[in-house]
Amino acid sequence: MRTRPAPVPPGLGEPDIEVRDVDAFMVDLALLAADSVAPDLQDVSCGITVQQGEQQSSAAWSDARASQLDEIQYELDNGPCLHALRHQEIVMIADMDRDVDWPAWRERALAEGVGSSMSVPVPVIGVGGARAAFNFYSSKPAGFDESAVERGLEMANRAVRAIGLVSRVVEQEMHVEQMRTALGSRSVIDQALGIIMAQSKCDADEAFVVLRRASHNRNLKLRQVAIEIVERASGKPLAKPPVFQRR
Repeated sequence: MRTRPAPVPPGLGEPDIEVRDVDAFMVDLALLAADSVAPDLQDVSCGITVQQGEQQSSAAWSDARASQLDEIQYELDNGPCLHALRHQEIVMIADMDRDVDWPAWRERALAEGVGSSMSVPVPVIGVGGARAAFNFYSSKPAGFDESAVERGLEMANRAVRAIGLVSRVVEQEMHVEQMRTALGSRSVIDQALGIIMAQSKCDADEAFVVLRRASHNRNLKLRQVAIEIVERASGKPLAKPPVFQRR
């Protein structure tokens, strides 16, 4: 493996895109990157990894092989693409058969027919923003040279604004999910309190003491005890609220 710091360009000149266009833009960029990063190769796959907090996901990929190879690294929580985005370094693996840095990843990459790879980080703008990297895979050893690095950097620079939009969308989704969970917890606890009040003929404060005591004695969260009370009273599983889906 060979690494080097990725240069941060003074001006990024990224395209003006909107949130509604970001998915299509990223897919087009992955396809373009796969076709153009090493023009002499016919089998280059490209995946674009985004890390928000501690969570990694694929923003786009040129084919199923790229998606699979990226997912293997998320599963292992290591590999060249994660190293590239976490350390802002370009990672070149000229011969996968001889690489010793990530043995578990190496074995699975070889099983997928990978001969060489190149991972190029997307420049990080601001503090606390999402990190990302372009991941290129070829069946041929030594598939990527210095000109491929330059083309990969160009693609990464073009993705800066899109990655920022992806980061904002992910943050919004996480916030909505947290709010949904909080509201769901409040709702089921209120239902359980009502059941306790009806069964024990007590007021809300006394019902809450009963619920809290049960939670403490059984070493369960308040919400879990409330769910059991509601399900026992209704005789059926509690309906799950709808999951927020990105459009």
